[in-house]
Amino acid sequence: VYQLTADGLIQWYGAHLAAAVHYQGSDPGAAGDVSHAYGYYLHAGYLVWPEHLEIVARYTALDPDVQGIDDHGRQVDAGLSFFLLGHGARMSILYSYLYRLPGREPGETFRDGHALRVTAQGWF
Repeated sequence: VYQLTADGLIQWYGAHLAAAVHYQGSDPGAAGDVSHAYGYYLHAGYLVWPEHLEIVARYTALDPDVQGIDDHGRQVDAGLSFFLLGHGARMSILYSYLYRLPGREPGETFRDGHALRVTAQGWF
C-alpha cells in the first residue's frame, strides 16, 4: 500500500482558500487486485463581519475504488459560521448536496441526497 497526500492554505484579509488531495494505491500481488483510491477538496471562506460571521463553500470528491466499480461521489457545501468570544467558540450551519451516492433500492444504481448540519465548536 502506498499513499500520497498534499494540502495547502492561503489566507488574505479575511478570505481563505484551503485544498487537499489524497491518493492511495495498493497491489496485493495479482494484476487484477490493483486498486487506486483518491479524494480531494477545495474549501473557501470569507469573513463578512470580521470578528463574527463567515460565509463558507466547499467541494469534495471521493473515489474509493471498491472492487473496481464506478463508486465515486461528489459533495457541494455552503454555509455560515458565527464566532463567539473572539474566535474561541463557533456555531455553524451547513447545507450539503451529495450526488452519485450508492442506491438504496434494488436496481437503483445512484441517487442524490441532501444534508443540513448544525455544529458547535469551542476552544479552551
